[in-house]
Amino acid sequence: MPARCQYKTETRNCLFNNCKQWKTQQKTLWAEVREATGRGKNRFTIRDLLADTRCTHAVLDFLRSTKVGSRVGPRAVPPKLGEDGTTGAGRRDDKEGVGEEEE
Repeated sequence: MPARCQYKTETRNCLFNNCKQWKTQQKTLWAEVREATGRGKNRFTIRDLLADTRCTHAVLDFLRSTKVGSRVGPRAVPPKLGEDGTTGAGRRDDKEGVGEEEE
């Protein structure tokens, strides 16, 4: 919940419509939604907003700009892929048999 949020619990409705901390981002979101759908803020439930694929880009931009739901702390490093395009998980790496072809 944002430090200045007036609500005890931040709901989806608060985040997308009411929270004063995100007013600038909300205006951008709803302008993009109106452009994509012809419908404005008062014509959508949050459930419908999230389900409408025409709104996906606007919703993701909104969440990115507010950093709501973002991880705190370092990012996990993805495993490196080998030449065969796999991570090598489950491969046998003991010295016997490595590099030898099976008959």
